[in-house]
Amino acid sequence: MRPRVPRGPYLVVGLGRAGLAATTTLADIAGADDVCACAADNPAWAAAQLEALRARGVEIHTETDGLALVARDPAPRCVVKSPGVPLDAPIVAAARGRGAVVIDELELGWRLSAAPVIGVTGTNGKSTTCRLIAAMHEAAGQEAPLVGNGEFGSPLSAATGIRVDRLVCEVSSFQLECSSTMLPEVAVLTNLRDDHLDRHGTMRRYGAIKRRLFIRGRKTAGLAVLPTADRLGAALAKELEGRGAPLLRFGRERDAEFRLTACDWTTRTAWLRAETPDGAVDLEHRLPGEHNAMNVLAAVAAARGCGIGWDAIARALERTAGVPGRFEAIDAGQPFDVVVDFTQTPDAVEAVLGAARTIAARRGGRVLALVSTAGHRPPMLTPSIGAAAGRLADLVVVTAGSRRWARVEDIVGPLAAGARAAAAAPVEVVEDRRPAIRRVLEAAGQHDFVAILGRGARATLSTQVSAEDGVPFDDRVVAREELERLAAARAQQDRATSRA
Repeated sequence: MRPRVPRGPYLVVGLGRAGLAATTTLADIAGADDVCACAADNPAWAAAQLEALRARGVEIHTETDGLALVARDPAPRCVVKSPGVPLDAPIVAAARGRGAVVIDELELGWRLSAAPVIGVTGTNGKSTTCRLIAAMHEAAGQEAPLVGNGEFGSPLSAATGIRVDRLVCEVSSFQLECSSTMLPEVAVLTNLRDDHLDRHGTMRRYGAIKRRLFIRGRKTAGLAVLPTADRLGAALAKELEGRGAPLLRFGRERDAEFRLTACDWTTRTAWLRAETPDGAVDLEHRLPGEHNAMNVLAAVAAARGCGIGWDAIARALERTAGVPGRFEAIDAGQPFDVVVDFTQTPDAVEAVLGAARTIAARRGGRVLALVSTAGHRPPMLTPSIGAAAGRLADLVVVTAGSRRWARVEDIVGPLAAGARAAAAAPVEVVEDRRPAIRRVLEAAGQHDFVAILGRGARATLSTQVSAEDGVPFDDRVVAREELERLAAARAQQDRATSRA
């Protein structure tokens, strides 16, 4: 039995995707008159949704800190915060000071949803693992849509009224820190790596927040799926075993129920061999790199724990492409490989460039990397991201990932310094992103491998990533445009040479 949602009046804080979903759901179940929502900004992209909520009678306030809404009479009894709102925000402290219950949108959605939940958390690999688990259920004839924190499904609170077999929920630490009771039927940890220390302070605190998806006092998740090579995964496995709780482990270590024994890949295909409780299996999939072999094993363990058969698992793996912007190959007929990847942590950079080096080494090619980081990422990780690229690439081009959150020089300077400290190869700085993409592509030769890192499938106005004005900027689109421009220039040069 899931706890009931606290009584209203309700105040939703933050009007991104999660906040809008929570506001809409609360208006549906409690009535528009009992719901108020506020945000520090005025999101232009959500203008139509905000007007629709106002038309229903929901009170909407933008460009406000919300403190006056907490202090008025009657005061909200329950505050539902969006994941981006930190626990130390003044409005959270003010609400708690007046006795309001504060929960995250994730907690609201979990309390209201009736379907069993598979919760997937971790620093890297969450979106990929969720996508695979959902595909395995679909291949078995079950409905298990993606929900939660990711970019590729709805927030959990928007999926409360649907009838499905399971919900596959991507769960972030930002959501868990204010989710007081959520325990899914299946909880998956991909890994715990350095990240979000500007929000959580220490890795110990970060790990303790992730632990909440698996253990709440005397209660545990119905089934835990844990990585053997991860410190938090090993600690959780030991604790859960001591409680007699069900768990499945994945990794290369001998205690893993799903043990990786071999794997290999090309730019677009991959295979792995693993020992499982059902014996040895060979699986073909479409996700290059050993890090993705681990994501596949995590998904396989979760699916088998849910009773999904091997035939359905194999079909899903063979036909399921990766998440957009994760090791996504760009092909415009060029004689070298190009991939675009999100990669926001040092470990992710190492995983992607390590996979790229394996491919390039087979044919004697080089690895060329464009690296960046968004200004809102933890600044203490920036030099380490540069260093990871410097160790593994033969050329590093440093550029801006976003101009919205920090000065460009505060991003590219530490990145370049980290890369130069670790690199024997050249490190170049090209602040504007399109010229930087052009530079790394122009430097590539036959059999090389170019990795464009830091943004993945994110599309935004070019003014947020470069000095250009006003058009959408997507690394995948820009890379293809620059490859076509490069091919045209080389063709023109060849024609001129032949005439001469």
